Amino acid sequence: MIAGGDANCRSTNYATDVTTFQGYGTTTHATLSSPNAELDALWEHQLMKEQYRAHFQMSSNGYQYNTAGSYTYFSAFGRDGYGGALALAQVAGGAALTRDEYLLFISRQYANKSQSHEIIDSFQTTGFRQDAGNNGAPGDQEMFEILKLYQYYIGSQDATFLTAHIADVNAIAAYLKDWYDNQPSGKSSDGLFCGHGQSTYLDSGGNLLTGTPTYLVDPVMNSILIHALRAVIELNTVAGNTATAATYTTWRNTLVAAMPLLWSSVNNWLAFNKNQAGTETIANPHLMKLDALVFDALQDTAKQQAMMAKIAGPASKYWNGSTGICGFTMFPSVDPRYSGLGIGWYGPPWHIGDYKAFGAIFRYGAPEQAQWAWERLKQHTQRVMHVNQYAPGEYYSSVGQFEFSAGSMTQMITRDLFGLDPHASYFTCTPNIYKLNDTAGWNLSNYRMGGSTWTVTYSGKGAVQTVKVDGVTQTGNIAYPTAGSHTLAITATGRTVV
Repeated sequence: MIAGGDANCRSTNYATDVTTFQGYGTTTHATLSSPNAELDALWEHQLMKEQYRAHFQMSSNGYQYNTAGSYTYFSAFGRDGYGGALALAQVAGGAALTRDEYLLFISRQYANKSQSHEIIDSFQTTGFRQDAGNNGAPGDQEMFEILKLYQYYIGSQDATFLTAHIADVNAIAAYLKDWYDNQPSGKSSDGLFCGHGQSTYLDSGGNLLTGTPTYLVDPVMNSILIHALRAVIELNTVAGNTATAATYTTWRNTLVAAMPLLWSSVNNWLAFNKNQAGTETIANPHLMKLDALVFDALQDTAKQQAMMAKIAGPASKYWNGSTGICGFTMFPSVDPRYSGLGIGWYGPPWHIGDYKAFGAIFRYGAPEQAQWAWERLKQHTQRVMHVNQYAPGEYYSSVGQFEFSAGSMTQMITRDLFGLDPHASYFTCTPNIYKLNDTAGWNLSNYRMGGSTWTVTYSGKGAVQTVKVDGVTQTGNIAYPTAGSHTLAITATGRTVV
């Protein structure tokens, strides 16, 4: 937090803060070297903005918690704040801002541990206007609050903070599980979580089911919950709470096992929702259900490949390659629900969807699909540079950096291409760069995870990849070394992928 903040978290040190902002830019942030110099420059531009934001947490009123994005610059937000956390993890001081937003939500949570969807600066003496967002039922805001602490811990390894706040995480998780176990509308007959639809992307533009609140079994919300439970399990394991970790492992496994039941053979995509009785399915091929892949929730290989076949390659009806657009639409262009290139979640490309789609193809796609996506990413990058002025907003046409755009772009590069998946006490490394057959000059500098700064190098070609940490070969779950500066060298060998 900014030193000298008052009771409403407003800075009183304006002169110092402005000087800090004006002089910032020399502190390290992650940088990329790839065969696409424009992508390298664009990502650095995003992280520089995150860098400024992390150290200039104020507006004219001194409001600190501004990770949500351009249109809600004076808001703390569930989904967008988590997106910001993914990008802030790669700049000096960024993890602390994620911690502060987590603390703001905790300080204003409801008695039953439900969380606000959004907290807005009212510019009045009271400081904040709170948007409840839960409408009587849990939604993704609780899950993203858990994930903010998880992201802070991954970056900082702050054991003291975890000890102080593991009870908060467990209380939020218990609120979600109590809803699932004990509310008549808490789960479907097939064992999936039934939350409030208006807190997700998919039901935000024209509710498909009537009634307030609308309880939905939404593949997106269940995917986010599955990822949040990964965080709960790992944080409790670190804290020594083995029984708690076991309880949530069982629940997570139940959800993962049930996810394929939402599959619709009508369009080879996850169903939009089912009601809690499991008697209604809306077969709706909305792009953002790719979260089932982003959050490792759909583990059926055949269904993963069916989703890839719909979005990747020359036959894709999601990709719009027209000049000035170059993005993935929310619905296939031939779908009757596609609403065109205006605004809303039913039509135009959103940057969060673009980067999630590219990332999913790099991770799950075949080499020819990944190479197709790589060439489209080059077009997309040029569009962001020239149309969006290096500032990817909500839509393909909007200017002004959004946190979920910066975060999804960061994850696409670091996890989906380099294969770096940080966990609470270890990381895994399963790169997908080899699929591109364009492997010269891939490096990450000043990459941050596990309380350390890393230099990551990638050399060679082929699908056989050897990973060395500080010169020592590693496989599987790689424990974080002592905090400091470390090297991670990935060498690809074997037959060249074509």
